[in-house]
Amino acid sequence: MKPSAKKKRILLAGVFAAALVLLATGCSGGDKAAGPSPSETASSSPAAEPGATPPPAASATAPSSGEPASTPREPAQNVLTGTGNLVGLVDGHSVEIETEAGPVVFQISQEIRELVENWDTGTKVRFEYVKETLQTDSGQVELLRLVSIEKQ
Repeated sequence: MKPSAKKKRILLAGVFAAALVLLATGCSGGDKAAGPSPSETASSSPAAEPGATPPPAASATAPSSGEPASTPREPAQNVLTGTGNLVGLVDGHSVEIETEAGPVVFQISQEIRELVENWDTGTKVRFEYVKETLQTDSGQVELLRLVSIEKQ
């Protein structure tokens, strides 16, 4: 005897509900005493997730003088350069730039935020950034941080 269409729908709805409950429990908060979660240490952005879109093609350069909106640089970090079109602010501490490799999100300082917040979408920009690797509860996360940006 075959189950009726109504029974199939009820069974399918039950399986879907069970999967949804499992997904919700897997994504829920957990033990906060174990340490900060990745969202508390770094913004979750496409460029910061493992396996995300690769950063723009760039080359290491020496820091140049006279740049607008620069922040102190650590001597051990390689400063990389890139060009693209400004998409805009993602939130109060990150900006999205459309590069040859696709859209990339960079963490920014308050100075850079104040500089770019009034720029139009699509503004051609040249920028310098550094790659930082953060250790989180779920592994390492690569973070891209702008150190300078200017209109082209």
